[in-house]
Amino acid sequence: NGSIGKAYGYQLGVKHQYKEGMMDQVDRVIYDLKNNPFSRRIMTNIYVHQDLHEMNLYPCAYSMTFNVTQKKGEDKLTLNAVLNQRSQDVLAANNWNVVQYSVLVHMLAQVCDMNVGELVHVIADAHIYDRHIPIIEELIKRPQYDAPKFTLNPDVKDFYEFTRHDVSVENYVTGEQITDIPIAILSPSSIIWYSSIALRTKLNTCCNFIYQFLFTKILCLKVILYFFSYCNNRFS
Repeated sequence: NGSIGKAYGYQLGVKHQYKEGMMDQVDRVIYDLKNNPFSRRIMTNIYVHQDLHEMNLYPCAYSMTFNVTQKKGEDKLTLNAVLNQRSQDVLAANNWNVVQYSVLVHMLAQVCDMNVGELVHVIADAHIYDRHIPIIEELIKRPQYDAPKFTLNPDVKDFYEFTRHDVSVENYVTGEQITDIPIAILSPSSIIWYSSIALRTKLNTCCNFIYQFLFTKILCLKVILYFFSYCNNRFS
């Protein structure tokens, strides 16, 4: 039915009982960043074993740990984060994962009145499929461009009030679009290779989509081949 099941956004939307009340994982992170920023327990985890059998794709990037520091002479705190990922298709997902979680750190830092620090990305198995090697060899030979300038609307102080209109990317320069990239889709019995129109669209206009993951409180994800389309819905 196109649903990813009880993965990703579903897990972030499950409410848990804390001494401060019922909260989902997103609420808990924001609460702690604002009320107990130096806690070593500010984290999310969506790799929930009891629900794996109801996930149509096991989470690849599955946990974040937030760490707050303070530089000497500065009043503002600095937000850092560690992203843990069990597996990554480097060609298809590396840029996607790095950018989306970097933006997430920026958004959380802004609404919690903190400076943006470092994002550490830990990947247990970062792999390049054999059929991707020629494409990556071509990319390596291409000219490099300066990174675009990314900004958030500074007037937004509520995490759940962010929309795509609050994000801007300036001087985004790309090379020629690469099409017909084969993508591995896991089915219960086999790995099927697709040439994904959705992924080709993502590679060509990535910066127009990377923020959709971040604009909802609870992330409702649907899989169109390998490319995740993030919806602006909140699970209760």
